[in-house]
Amino acid sequence: MLKRSILIAALCVVAAVFVGHDRPQGFFGVPDPIPPDNSAAQNDFEEVFTPFAFTAAQRIHESMPEFEFTLEGMHVLVTDNGEVWWDGHEIEALTITGTDGLHQVFDSLYTSNTRAEESNSYGLELEDWNFDGFLDVSLLKYPGGAGSRGAYYFWLWNPETGRFEANTQLEELTYYSTLEAVPASGYVVSYYQLDHDSYGTSSYRYEDDGSLTEIKRVEEIWETDENDGLSVRVIVYELMFGEMVVIDDYYLAIE
Repeated sequence: MLKRSILIAALCVVAAVFVGHDRPQGFFGVPDPIPPDNSAAQNDFEEVFTPFAFTAAQRIHESMPEFEFTLEGMHVLVTDNGEVWWDGHEIEALTITGTDGLHQVFDSLYTSNTRAEESNSYGLELEDWNFDGFLDVSLLKYPGGAGSRGAYYFWLWNPETGRFEANTQLEELTYYSTLEAVPASGYVVSYYQLDHDSYGTSSYRYEDDGSLTEIKRVEEIWETDENDGLSVRVIVYELMFGEMVVIDDYYLAIE
């Protein structure tokens, strides 16, 4: 598992439910109440939607004041024949505010399967993704499948404008791969699965305009010979004159 830098200094969970219901104590792990007038039931299948909000406070740089990061959305409880089929949260908006007057709202978000169990911050993470010394914001959209930790939204801090800006290139990479920011090299590394027996690793560097360029790719293809012996074919690509070129192609025997 990749280590994620989630630095949350303080958090506050505030939830509002429909009329006639108070928020129970012990939010994490305690089901929300089911409002009788907020159900879409057919036979024994029932969906209950309860608004909630989550706020975390954190500095993104030691020289800056704390920002507040507030998530708003719905707690979704789905039952079938009385059994819990789904108990999770869907995020609809992220609001970032600061004592310096910063106020940014990112709404019309779509998240699915964002469960409380994913982390104690509902998929909200702070990490320096472009190696400028400032923490950036990411938010889990939905858990991943083969080769991917999950798809994420990204908003990177721009010290020149003093605002967070969406980065769709990082977001699109998470659709099929797991990303890691590697400060030692200054690269963003992408880990992914090509097919059932093939895996890849790509390294990206930031250009002056903030875009990412793939500069190296390593593909590992597991193969079986006629004697059921295992080997791994390794193909190495590097960026040369604007194109990814094969610079090495070899086999590793597996004992």
